[in-house]
Amino acid sequence: MDWQSSRHFFNAAALAMRQILVDYDRARGARKRGGDARRVNLEDVDQLPGARQVDPDETDWEALDNALQDLKREDERRHQVVMYRYFAGLSEEKTAELMGLSEKTVQRDWKVARLFLLARLRADDKGVVDDGSCPDGAR
Repeated sequence: MDWQSSRHFFNAAALAMRQILVDYDRARGARKRGGDARRVNLEDVDQLPGARQVDPDETDWEALDNALQDLKREDERRHQVVMYRYFAGLSEEKTAELMGLSEKTVQRDWKVARLFLLARLRADDKGVVDDGSCPDGAR
């Protein structure tokens, strides 16, 4: 593959990781609605995949993918922040550099995007635990 820039590479890597996880979930027989729904613990979203082991069996990737599509329609920039931070595993500093933003803007977008996704997943009633708390760092 002829990468035009590091941004092009990380866009492709993040999208590929997301698609792999959603396809994995679908292959395991996840149902669109109903009893096989799995929990998505967004308190762990601010943990990078490299920082802890993500258990694909414990995450409803299809529900998260749907919420990410909603986020993309609402706010493309925040969607891209999630793609870089969560799926590509980039730091706030590297994300800011690639997007031409300040680290503070990336931090704000990351916080708002996590809250948006949490609200969408709760509204979708996909088994997200509603304990009344916000995701770590989103207070």
